[in-house]
Amino acid sequence: MDLPHQAVASAVFGVPRVPRSAVRRPRLERRIDELLAVSDAVVLRGPAGAGKTVALADWAAAAGPRGTVAWITLDQQHAGRTQFWREVVYGLAGRLAATAGNLLERCLAALDAGVDPRAVVARFAPLIPPTTVVVDSADLISGELFEDIVWAIQHNRHVQGVFASRRRTPWSRLSRR
Repeated sequence: MDLPHQAVASAVFGVPRVPRSAVRRPRLERRIDELLAVSDAVVLRGPAGAGKTVALADWAAAAGPRGTVAWITLDQQHAGRTQFWREVVYGLAGRLAATAGNLLERCLAALDAGVDPRAVVARFAPLIPPTTVVVDSADLISGELFEDIVWAIQHNRHVQGVFASRRRTPWSRLSRR
């Protein structure tokens, strides 16, 4: 199935395929769109197996988000601050290569050298097209990485976030603002 927008593909990036047998949730899709119209972040919370990933993948494939979708499925390996931002830069590199020159390579090198991820994000943020970042397993994010993501969304008005979580997390506070 061709998506109506570009989806990022890397080790942790990429919109999952929606099974043909999946139950459509048009009310949930509409609600996500409504919330993103008035907020920069939306949290979808439910227990394991509730269908959060399938619902969000279906929403992403149905042209709910505007612009680019960057889908990140976290695991313990990519939930650290530097690893997460390295994957974000790497995942966006293919799409931005024509306009970014070697800036993205310099950003990756800076992250590997221990430069503050916010400084790195600030360098390449102007190149990012309107993007909805979907973070699956957002309950793995905490501490500085949470603060980084909030900062990135607040300082880049063309970036919004949708976060799927199994439990109450700091994201729950963010979506109520």
